[in-house]
Amino acid sequence: MTVKLLFERWESLELKGRKDKGVEVRRTFVKDIFPTIGEVAAEEVKRSMIAACLDKVVERGSPIIARNLLGDLRQMFGFAIKHEYVENDPTSHLKRDDFGKKIERDRVLDDAEIKLLDKLFPDAQLHETTIAACWIMLATCCRVGEVIQARWEHIDLQAGTWRIPPDNAKNGKEHTVYLSSFAKDHFKTLKRLVEESAKDKNGKQIAEVSPWVLHASHKPGHFCLKSISKQIGDRQRGDKQPMKNWSKATKSLELPRGKWTPHDLRRTGATLTGSLGVRPDIIEKCLNHVEQNRLVRIYQRQTIVAEQAEAWRLLGERLELLTSENRMLSSFTQSQLKRHRQTIQECVVYLDELKSGAEFIPLHGNAAK
Repeated sequence: MTVKLLFERWESLELKGRKDKGVEVRRTFVKDIFPTIGEVAAEEVKRSMIAACLDKVVERGSPIIARNLLGDLRQMFGFAIKHEYVENDPTSHLKRDDFGKKIERDRVLDDAEIKLLDKLFPDAQLHETTIAACWIMLATCCRVGEVIQARWEHIDLQAGTWRIPPDNAKNGKEHTVYLSSFAKDHFKTLKRLVEESAKDKNGKQIAEVSPWVLHASHKPGHFCLKSISKQIGDRQRGDKQPMKNWSKATKSLELPRGKWTPHDLRRTGATLTGSLGVRPDIIEKCLNHVEQNRLVRIYQRQTIVAEQAEAWRLLGERLELLTSENRMLSSFTQSQLKRHRQTIQECVVYLDELKSGAEFIPLHGNAAK
């Protein structure tokens, strides 16, 4: 049995049970394993062959993929030993850290960057749905995949809740988010956009409204799971040549303290919530992290919901405060802004005159000249 045939047997019996049916594992094996050892008999695969495959992945700058590949190969050969297709595991004595240590991200956006992001979004050539999704991630501390896979049947805007079903949650545990006014406003934006997409330019209904919160524009279903991350990353490429069919605005979402990802919004929301005085155990529940102690878990189930809702409310109010200044400024007309600037300039001139010994004259309306 070749490595490729072994993979197909493993895929049909075990990988199909994964959430993505093993699609991502197959993609990486087709790209990085099959071209080199796909036709080699499974029982003849040597540790050095696997190391060579993984070294190539690391050399192209993808250590995380190499680490994950080693884990998948180990599972596949474990399956092979269990079914007596092979006697030895060629991945033994190979460690994930041999192919690049995992770097745990700790990027958190500070208040100034959140304000700046609010200013940058409108000119970043992003669709309004992507912008709203980013604010929802920040306001709910949810994962990008949970937002992308959300359906309108999961959202109750009147009750202010978002139910994340087990299939959409990373840990397989259902999770209820209690939406702040800030989060609800952005869900309402997405609701408006999905309803508008089902109408023609005259407002006539021409299609069924998509059940997906973030519906794909060119096919049935939701956004590609990598779409938002790609859009955000594409706009932080600096002076690099834009990739084909990607945005030319390669600096439009750069922030002073370095690159950021959609997942950093989840971490930022959690950090911001902590700064507002919310207890760590409440934040952990808002993140849908599971308490390991069973007795504590049962107790929390009965007592913690109201505190979670309060945590999300506080976070929403803080985000509203950080972004309201930009909206206030954008609501001014150009003539209003011009008058305000003129008044400020006149005040500056008047203060300079006072410093030079001019007589004090009370201001009524515009500054005295």
